Amino acid sequence: MQIHSVGIDVGKTTFHLVALGAAGKVLVRKKFTQKQLLAFTANMQTPRIGLEACSGAHFLGRALRKQGHEVRLIAAQFVKPFVKSNKNDFIDAEAIAEAVERKNMRFVPIKTDDQLDLQAIHRVRDRLISRRTAVINQLQAFLLEGGMVFAQKQAKLKAAMADILENAEADLTPLMRNLIDRLWGEWKLVEQQIEELNDELERISASDAGCTRIRKITGIGPVVATAIVAAIGNASLRAAPQLIETLIQQGFIRLHEKRRTKEGSRTTSLPTTDASSAGLPHGNALPFA
Repeated sequence: MQIHSVGIDVGKTTFHLVALGAAGKVLVRKKFTQKQLLAFTANMQTPRIGLEACSGAHFLGRALRKQGHEVRLIAAQFVKPFVKSNKNDFIDAEAIAEAVERKNMRFVPIKTDDQLDLQAIHRVRDRLISRRTAVINQLQAFLLEGGMVFAQKQAKLKAAMADILENAEADLTPLMRNLIDRLWGEWKLVEQQIEELNDELERISASDAGCTRIRKITGIGPVVATAIVAAIGNASLRAAPQLIETLIQQGFIRLHEKRRTKEGSRTTSLPTTDASSAGLPHGNALPFA
């Protein structure tokens, strides 16, 4: 029984494994816990193991590589065409095993712990920014009911908050004034947490060689640089000059980024990318494709 490819459907607590032979015949079909899976694969001889790129796949991919296996991660949209009949975990694993054998398949690089940490910082930061926006919107709505209207920019509202809470003539009930004070406290707390994450990204960006080279491109700051490294890692150093434009078009990075200066904060637009100034060689292959 010679195994040609293995597909593993990754779950939270259970993992479904399907091994295929030379003619695509199913040779092994098993269900494991994580501990059982790693014990089983430790003694398994196979040229390639495929995983669907999802939460937990990067950890499992690194663990299987340590056992000496060649591990490939595949995006879900590239696995879907190989799914037969009604979808279940074993059918998904079989589809992954078939997809990983394709020579022209596009694979997802396995992220390092540092990349996952960076990605986590960005996810938390994005959630805090969304929470801050929700708090500001709710504040403006409550104040509008009290006849107080402010410009959409948060700086105007922030500057007026002290006067709003201290103004005894404002048409606010004691209960509403207390709620607004709570929201103002929540806003300041979230703002502080965002600033702490920004400082952490600045520190990481200054110490990481990849981020340093990417920041040589006009308009790229620590937030965008660390987001690129978290997404594509060291491959960014081999990227084509069109890489940044492609990342912008596909929504991986934003067009604007706030930078803190001695005079305060300002927003910088990202002009035409000069990738050559960052030491990025020319080419056409996109590392995240």
